[in-house]
Amino acid sequence: MALRWQDVDLKQGRLRVRRTVTNKAGHGFVETETKTRKGKRSIVLPSLAIDTLEAHQKRQLEARRKAGARWQQKDLVFCT
Repeated sequence: MALRWQDVDLKQGRLRVRRTVTNKAGHGFVETETKTRKGKRSIVLPSLAIDTLEAHQKRQLEARRKAGARWQQKDLVFCT
C-alpha cells in the first residue's frame, strides 16, 4: 500500500520497497520506513507486471484528469 510511482522504474523493470503501511489503533493507516534493512529491497518485475502497471498508470492519470482539483496527489500507485 505504500508503493509510490517514484519507486517504480518501468523502463528498467524494477521497483524499490522502501516503506510500509500499518493500521494503528486510534491513528488509522500510518506510513513508516521498513522495520529492517532487509525490508528495503529492489524487485525485478516480469514483463506481465510491467505491462499491467503501465496500463494502471494510464487509467490513474485519466482518473486524475477527470477529478481535477479534487485529486489528492500523493504519488501512490494504489491510492484506494
